[in-house]
Amino acid sequence: MKNTLLLLLASIMLVSCTARATELTVSVTSIPSLTVTESPLPTSMVVPTITREPTQTPAPIVLTQQAALDSCRGSAQDRIDKYVTQAYSTNQFWSATVCQDDGIYTKLEKLGKEKVYKIPAVDTDPGTSGPDWFWEPYLWSVDGDYLYLIPRYLGFIDSPWLIYSSGFGLTQLDLSTGARNVLLQPREAGYTFALSEDGRLFAYLTDIPRTIDILDVKTKEKHQLSFKERYNILEMRWTSEGAKLIILTEESAEDPAKGGFSIFEYNLEEEDLKKLVDKNNLNSLYFSEPAAEPRIYISDLSNNVLSLSDNLQQGHFEVNLETGEVIQTNDLITSTATP
Repeated sequence: MKNTLLLLLASIMLVSCTARATELTVSVTSIPSLTVTESPLPTSMVVPTITREPTQTPAPIVLTQQAALDSCRGSAQDRIDKYVTQAYSTNQFWSATVCQDDGIYTKLEKLGKEKVYKIPAVDTDPGTSGPDWFWEPYLWSVDGDYLYLIPRYLGFIDSPWLIYSSGFGLTQLDLSTGARNVLLQPREAGYTFALSEDGRLFAYLTDIPRTIDILDVKTKEKHQLSFKERYNILEMRWTSEGAKLIILTEESAEDPAKGGFSIFEYNLEEEDLKKLVDKNNLNSLYFSEPAAEPRIYISDLSNNVLSLSDNLQQGHFEVNLETGEVIQTNDLITSTATP
């Protein structure tokens, strides 16, 4: 009986060991977790105040201008430099520079291309050595076809009446060919003329008394305005759109005390000349009187407002070009409208 029990126990243990030997064993590899390094909390820091001013970088046009002037400045400058006020000018395609490295002349260069024009200075006085005038850039035409230049005198001209002068002459340079058309020859007495902002319309006081010629430089069409003897033409300006020419005159009368300044407007499209401000309207604020020096002159024209100033700084006036209303401004605060 005991042997039988032992044999049964041995059989059970043998079966158990055989089952464990045939069981599939899966090996599991433990992958360590990725540890994220924690960033420290931000620390509040005080940024020191910078007291040094930032370095100013010159504008490209300034650098270009300086380079152009330096390239043809020359060595003997004392006699010329003090008269050069418009030594450099440029548009989208061209630059103009007053040069002094080989005498004095005006150089025109097409930007980025090998195209150069040189305009020599002008000698009008055979009794002096060297040139008397050089040509300064004045206006680039909007269409890009022309550059207008005015002569600058290499000396000093003292005349109070130059307050009415628009310039000492005028030349038109064709940028495509380099051809020069001298519209007004240089002279010390100066000229009364007006060039529209786009460079298309040229109006000037001719040698015929009280006569203005108007030239369209594109179409070559001409107009002529003639004033009566009692009108002395002082100044003229084109409005910004170029459609109207504003003309300041001094109107005489039998009684000098009744003379005064009058303003005309010429509409080019309608070919109509009308008196915008009568001398009697302006005379209530300011009357003309015999004087050794000029008095009223045009100081500005913008946005349909014509500004007049007194050469003796005794008054300033604004004229509404739409209504003809005249306002006298004695200072920056007080103004009085005419009836």
